[in-house]
Amino acid sequence: MSDRAPDLSRITLPLIGLSDASCAIDLELGLMRLPGIVHVRVNVPAERALIAYDPRETNPARIAAAIADLGYEAVVPAIPEGVPLESPETRQQSRSQQERYLFNKLFFAAVLTLPTCLIAWFPQFQFKGYPLLLFVLATPVVFIAGSGFFAKAWQAFRRNYANVDLLVAISILAAWTISVFDTFSPVSSRYSYFEVAAVVVTLVLAGRYLESRIRMGTSRAVRLLMGLATATCRKVLPDGSEAEIPVSRVAAGDRLRIRPGERVPADGTLIEGLSSIDESLLSGVPGPIDKVPGDAILAGSTNQRGSFEMEVRFAGDDTALAQIARMVAAAQDSRMELQDLTDRIAEVFVPIVVILAALTSFFWYAVARPGVVPEALLTGMAVLVVACPSAIALAIPTAIMAGTARGADLGLLIKGAACLQRAVGLTTVVLRKTGVLTAGQPEVSAVLSIEPFGRADILRAAGAVARGSDHPFAAAARAAARGLVLPDVMAYQSFDGLGVSGHVGGRHVLIGSRRLLAARGIEVTALESAAQPLEARGRSVLFVAIDGHLAGALGLTDEVKPSAILAIKRLKAMGLEIMVLSGDSRRTTLAIAEYVGADGAISEIEPDHRATLVRRLSEGGKRIAVVGDGLRDAEVLAAADLGISVAAGADLTLKSSDLTLVSADLGGVSHALSLARRTLSAVRQNLFWAFFYNSLAIPVAAGIPVLGWTLSPGVAAGAMGLSSLMVVANSWRLRRARYDAA
Repeated sequence: MSDRAPDLSRITLPLIGLSDASCAIDLELGLMRLPGIVHVRVNVPAERALIAYDPRETNPARIAAAIADLGYEAVVPAIPEGVPLESPETRQQSRSQQERYLFNKLFFAAVLTLPTCLIAWFPQFQFKGYPLLLFVLATPVVFIAGSGFFAKAWQAFRRNYANVDLLVAISILAAWTISVFDTFSPVSSRYSYFEVAAVVVTLVLAGRYLESRIRMGTSRAVRLLMGLATATCRKVLPDGSEAEIPVSRVAAGDRLRIRPGERVPADGTLIEGLSSIDESLLSGVPGPIDKVPGDAILAGSTNQRGSFEMEVRFAGDDTALAQIARMVAAAQDSRMELQDLTDRIAEVFVPIVVILAALTSFFWYAVARPGVVPEALLTGMAVLVVACPSAIALAIPTAIMAGTARGADLGLLIKGAACLQRAVGLTTVVLRKTGVLTAGQPEVSAVLSIEPFGRADILRAAGAVARGSDHPFAAAARAAARGLVLPDVMAYQSFDGLGVSGHVGGRHVLIGSRRLLAARGIEVTALESAAQPLEARGRSVLFVAIDGHLAGALGLTDEVKPSAILAIKRLKAMGLEIMVLSGDSRRTTLAIAEYVGADGAISEIEPDHRATLVRRLSEGGKRIAVVGDGLRDAEVLAAADLGISVAAGADLTLKSSDLTLVSADLGGVSHALSLARRTLSAVRQNLFWAFFYNSLAIPVAAGIPVLGWTLSPGVAAGAMGLSSLMVVANSWRLRRARYDAA
């Protein structure tokens, strides 16, 4: 047999029947005992399990059967790794059914618990033989409404591990058994606790129902994104007619007709007509955006007015919408380092609590109230009920889900929980000039020439050579030469970040920076006096040499984004140092940095050296975030502590950065960093509350003699539910908050 490790398969299984965070512990412990299961991670807020397994030993059907045996339900077929969740309609239907079932049980329990409590607590409602009525009212609550506790407790008991349902079940059963014995015993001892058993069932169900309702909101982001997809669209046929086809049949190159009110089914380019498009659910930018021919159109956006034709560039799983949904889902399933610790605590917590409850009962029976069995049992029950690790288990994942979901609302795509952690400790934000601070669409605003060359000669030579480059400066040179006859280019050569060269009409043309021309022994002194004023106003200057002699220069204007100045002001208000990074000249880069209010500039840096520079800054003790366009900045983004890319419409790229801004609005950077800070703050608050609650509640429930009082199981059930609700509600605040600055 080969010693080579097997190739593991990974799947995501949507789950039904998760009542609270303790269910994650049940499933993870139960599934890890199965042969072939290598790794299990259950995300309770998202209601799904990520499972790695050896396909030679098991398969999704067996895993789903094992999940059913544990008392839960898995939605099959499984979702392959990296694929979005199943249709939002199917998922929403299953969740609604589960929530309705939980509500019905809660309503049934509450209807019977209310009269039970009235009779047990108020003498005016009591009559001869009333304990028998309490038995009749409470027994259905315990064994019908509370049946789920017993089923899951039994499943755990059979597999030799303890879960939270086991704690609740023991408590309920103990109270009910004591009461039954007292009611039907020939000699009544007046220890009847039917109302305690009913109240525990009702309050635990109420807590889980409310928790489920709030959790539904935290997992709304992916459902909302996938709900933007449309089922059919109108394809324009070669003869000009239209045919309605399923979106699944749309391919790159197809022409589609989009009418007012319809959702765009694919990414592409508007080619005919005018429109206003609502992209707010994708980019976070409110209000419609006017579109003209040549503009990018994104799948999932809504056509507000006007009919238009578009040419498809990306369809299906290649659209920005599908990428966003995958990224948000992956981010919500990601983990912080602290979660490994909290998971280990939650795993051993339940058996420790069972031991503490037993010791508490023994102490009260043997020392505090010698011989009083019911009071000893009730005190032990209170410890069992109050000590639920749900708040601990929910503390981190609910905050991550709420934070990433809010990010999606704002057009901020966060790759994972680790990115949120890294975003909090930043000291410096480095902003790339072209495409980040500026619009990335430069125009030639000045043409300088030296005799015997004229303006047309410079534009013709620059426009011809620029045809081989996709750099924005090259696009500007081509646009400026529009209308001129451009000769063919031979021996084209590109110098990354510096310029280009080629043979045009038998003459060698070199276009680029001072450094490129200096490296070729070409002096630019003759044009310095004319170039410096341009650079002082933030213009970029490209020098043109023909046959080894300086011939002229192009001054390029790239407008600063309107959002840049306000965005930098917000970042500086957060205590961050702001630097501008560019391969442009020092004068140009400094002029832009001063204009936008940055603290400094890093100029004349070749692309190959940018990543090294960032690493050197990090070694000096700074924590660096680099903001680039995501297309030409992959290496420097990867070298930073946090890489942030500003997306370019349908050219959305997610692999090169930790965080992606769907909108080109630079204000998203401050929103993202503020969101990260608030999310980490929510995590800390949740963990503090969860551990504080348990460290306080268990001693109180045990009835420390110094306090002089005990906690009833009913109150303990309410406290336990409240602790989980506080954690989930605190995370939910992230969905409602604004993220303008720290």
